[in-house]
Amino acid sequence: MNFDNIKAAMDADADQKDNIKIDLGKGPHNPVALIRRNMRIEILTQLIGVIIFLIAPFTFLSLDPKPQAIYLIFIFIISVMILLYTLKLSLFLREVDPMTNSTTKLLQQFIYKAKLTLQVYKSFMLASTLLIPVAVFALITGNINGQYHNPTLFEKWIYLAISGTELSLLIIGYLLLAGAFYYMTISWTKTMYGKHLTALEILLNNLEEEE
Repeated sequence: MNFDNIKAAMDADADQKDNIKIDLGKGPHNPVALIRRNMRIEILTQLIGVIIFLIAPFTFLSLDPKPQAIYLIFIFIISVMILLYTLKLSLFLREVDPMTNSTTKLLQQFIYKAKLTLQVYKSFMLASTLLIPVAVFALITGNINGQYHNPTLFEKWIYLAISGTELSLLIIGYLLLAGAFYYMTISWTKTMYGKHLTALEILLNNLEEEE
């Protein structure tokens, strides 16, 4: 019995299975194309958002000096994290082909890389949601033309010149607001990518069962 021939035949059979051609169908509206399109939209949206938030205090908002400084510091940190994420998205889009036709192996790689990219997104958003409440508070209380403009209240809470009860309420409110932002971003991710990744996984599972 020639084991080398058997091994070569098994490798060839495995390679053939991994390279079964997949017609994703629906032309540009297949799940892969939709994920890529949504990522491009998100990159553009994120970049526009960063620009708007950074120039806001110098254009259509008037902030007191201290709230403005706090706002800009926190928004700058958040913007850096957003830009790192958009860079990750851009690299992902460059790594994968449009894939109107593909193979099971390439489809596996696409799903894996897409999930990894979205996991990075969730990590960035978890970090940024801990910063957003401070920036929002500075924006609300520091806006000179705003209804809730209150420099004294801003300094009181920023410097934590508050009682134990108020500190407890601050922590609870802070965590609730951060949690709300995080929940919204996770829901956004599921809406933009979840159903398309699920469709690809079902397709891949069906193909693997047929093999």
